[in-house]
Amino acid sequence: MAALRNGVAKALLKNNQASNACKRNGRLKIVLVLSFASLLLAGVAAYYAPRLLIYADNPAQSDAVVLFVGPDDMARQKEARRLLNEGYGRFLIVPAYHQVFMRGNIPVPVGVPGTTRSGVDKRYPGFYENTHIEALYAKQIMDAMGLKSAVMVSSAYHMRRISLIAKKVFGEQSRCFSYVPGSTGRNPVAMQELGPADWMFVIQEYVKICWFRLYSPFISKRLNHNIGLNGFSDTSLVKNIRRTIA
Repeated sequence: MAALRNGVAKALLKNNQASNACKRNGRLKIVLVLSFASLLLAGVAAYYAPRLLIYADNPAQSDAVVLFVGPDDMARQKEARRLLNEGYGRFLIVPAYHQVFMRGNIPVPVGVPGTTRSGVDKRYPGFYENTHIEALYAKQIMDAMGLKSAVMVSSAYHMRRISLIAKKVFGEQSRCFSYVPGSTGRNPVAMQELGPADWMFVIQEYVKICWFRLYSPFISKRLNHNIGLNGFSDTSLVKNIRRTIA
């Protein structure tokens, strides 16, 4: 009888050991599959990430060219001036500095001369992203001037975020916009061509896109559109611009 009990106990022990081994093997397989899937997703994300940021249209005849400033300002300015000189817009708007130029490099006063955006960001909450603020000022200027269409100019990696912000700020009016990146001669999209600085720029763009999408559903339309420029009320801004371009 004792021998029978010992045999049963040994059999149960072996079954438990085999069961535990199967569970360990099952967990290991799950970990390996998940690791492989994670690496595959990371590779796909790395492959497509730069490509999805670059967004470009053929320039369309518009009321204005809107220039968004940034690190590669020279390339952006060159493209904006080219578009203006080739007749794609009557005005060049630089919302970050509250500057408007008519074709022929004639300045249009839109606020305090020489004022940079560092002195006006306080009009908006601190969590607003800089490009969002530029788009808001661009809308105020375009509304004041009665302009409906625009060519948006920035860097290649910046264009996707600008198009998303423009749709939020301008609404249906953004259908009248085209997006043209300034040419730096180097906007790599292949993983092997991107250097550390390129990857940092790409990562920052996605972080900023996520941040904008996170807070944008909760912003106030009144706050976005009823703030004057550089101490001007909206009425004064309209009068000042219309007097110059009349």
